[in-house]
Amino acid sequence: MRRLRLVVAVVVAVAGLVACGGSKSADSAGGPGGGGQGRPGGAAGGPGAGGPGGRGGRGGGMPIPVKAGQVKVQQVTYAIQAVGTLEAEDMIQVTAEVDGVLTEVKFREGDRVTKDTVLATIDPERYRLEADRAEANYRRAVADGAQAAATLARREALAKENLVSIEDLNQTRTANERLTADVAAAKAARDIAAQNLSRASVKPRHGGVIDKRLVDTGTFVRTGTSIAALVDLARLRLRFKVSETESLKAQKGQIATFKVAATGDREFTATIYHVGAVADPASRQVEVMAWVQNPGVLKPGFFAEVKLPSDSKKDAIVVPETAIQASDRGFVAFVIVDGKAVVRQVEIGPRTGGGEVEILSGLSAGETIVFEGSDRITNGTSVNPNGDGGPGGPGGRRREGGSGGPGGASRGPGGGEGMQKPAGTEGSGGPGAGAPGDRPSGERRQRMNEGGGRQ
Repeated sequence: MRRLRLVVAVVVAVAGLVACGGSKSADSAGGPGGGGQGRPGGAAGGPGAGGPGGRGGRGGGMPIPVKAGQVKVQQVTYAIQAVGTLEAEDMIQVTAEVDGVLTEVKFREGDRVTKDTVLATIDPERYRLEADRAEANYRRAVADGAQAAATLARREALAKENLVSIEDLNQTRTANERLTADVAAAKAARDIAAQNLSRASVKPRHGGVIDKRLVDTGTFVRTGTSIAALVDLARLRLRFKVSETESLKAQKGQIATFKVAATGDREFTATIYHVGAVADPASRQVEVMAWVQNPGVLKPGFFAEVKLPSDSKKDAIVVPETAIQASDRGFVAFVIVDGKAVVRQVEIGPRTGGGEVEILSGLSAGETIVFEGSDRITNGTSVNPNGDGGPGGPGGRRREGGSGGPGGASRGPGGGEGMQKPAGTEGSGGPGAGAPGDRPSGERRQRMNEGGGRQ
């Protein structure tokens, strides 16, 4: 009998514990307004409130913080943007102009040379001797010519007195003409020999930087053999392409600006000297070329981001590009009217190149629109222009142990004691939380529209 009573007492105690646990679980779910789940020692919030570390409901449409500003009117300059390449003005081949053995090569790759720099010598002793021989032949021819001219003068004087026959006079004249021709030939031979002697010392026709060395000392070269490749970096060619429409705005003599990755944000200028007369049949683009005076840091082969000013417009309505969103109806912007975002379809014009775009229709100067944050809102959403969404504010985060307005933790009517869970666990809202169908799509919008944030 005593054992039976003990069994009955145990059963009654277990049933009581089960009943208490179920009651506590029901209390933690919250009454009307839905208190959220809290951390140890936390209390459930009032209407629409989430517990510490949990999320509450929409709190009756709390405004979402966005960055906003006014539509402005200003003068803008539009620019054509393209990608180009820098090229050397000329790739100069230094060649041998006489035959012979290279007795000395005096340059290396990377050397900067001028028109007076001797790069190599080709058998200079032989060409010096040939020049001396030609000089001697010329002097002898000049002496023979002088003697022939004196003989002719004497014979002509005698012929006037009939002391010399006409036949002898004619022979003297012929001999004199032949010797005069020999003098001219000897002079030409002397000049050629002197030229060959000069060409035996190889010099570039233009200054620049040696790009390639193609020969070594002792190599036998002939006229036309390439000795070095020389590039002139003082002036470079900028080559880029623009569309058919943009090509009509590019003019000879126009100044373009460009940047290269190697120098960061430093800008360089180029002067257009040629706009293609024919568009490429495949790409429908027109080639444009411009001269660049190299300050010393540019190299052939660099890619260039080219910007060419095209049109200028006064009193243009402009907004930041971030304020414009693409939709299935076209481009739209959000105008703030009475604290709510109202979607407005707009027609955009050219971009200014400074992060702004011209508005052709749909917006007026002075209207306040959303600059940043339009991806988190929909038509009719309450917004807080330039709001910071700080602690205790709409949509903001609350600190543990504090109490705030809608979305904060407090003990209010209908709020039950929260179930203890580890820190950082999200709570669940009651009727005060917005239903899933009322929230904008996307996790980010859901987080912005719901009540208190994560702790």
